[in-house]
Amino acid sequence: VPAIAYSRLFPERVRAMVFDGAANPYLSRARGRLPHEEAFARFAAWCAATTACALHGRDVGGVWRELVARADREPIPVRGESPRVAYTGFDLKQAAAPSLISPGAEPEFPRWVELAEAIRRAADGDASGFAGYVRRGSGSPKVPAFIGMSMTHCPDGLGFRDYREYREARREGERLLPNLAGIELWHPLACVGWPTGAGERPGPLPAGKLPPYLGVGSLTDFDQTADLVRRVPGSAAVRFDWFGHGLYNSGVSCVIAHVNRYLTGLRRPAPGTVCPRPAT
Repeated sequence: VPAIAYSRLFPERVRAMVFDGAANPYLSRARGRLPHEEAFARFAAWCAATTACALHGRDVGGVWRELVARADREPIPVRGESPRVAYTGFDLKQAAAPSLISPGAEPEFPRWVELAEAIRRAADGDASGFAGYVRRGSGSPKVPAFIGMSMTHCPDGLGFRDYREYREARREGERLLPNLAGIELWHPLACVGWPTGAGERPGPLPAGKLPPYLGVGSLTDFDQTADLVRRVPGSAAVRFDWFGHGLYNSGVSCVIAHVNRYLTGLRRPAPGTVCPRPAT
């Protein structure tokens, strides 16, 4: 993680630093993915409350878990795809995660509408709803490997040290992420056999030598960001009470104002500062 590495190597050169939806290497992988599990709970509650959800009136969690288990036993095919493409339960989780945490504008929540329909179709034996979403992002009907991300994660020491660490991480994920266990293991597992070798895990921040930081994050990533910056005394964190990732460049005016005040005048927001969700 470049910002953390710089903070550790050159703390005396840091005047101010903002972490915007930052990945936190000091948290366990499963705890870093808790916002995804919380987003699934919000998605299930939305399905229970609106007829726009293709799973309305059904036990969304039950349908989902049964589908994932079945797909892990026998992958769900994408009908009409040649050559043949099929989705395992792991694939389904990876494909669903972005829509869970970014449902689109309320009150329509178009990506949740799409996700519910994709789950319904997959439960009927056709994973084309998931493949259609994935294809729009990558050009392929199957979840990509994201090798480019491994090129940064693996040298940064974010892989597993050994099989024991993997087993411990998997047990924690199964306990904390009943609907999405496994998504936290994806990138670390990709580092197994990585040709450059595993890098060193980041050591503790030299908190006494660093100025207070500012962290900003949404419902998706605030907990990770806040935990990271609060490792430096006097730091502050602003929560955006809605979805999103990378808020400063997303036009969230409240967040932009807090970041600008901090970077220009080192003025930190009060503890517990929240930027409200957009008006509908």
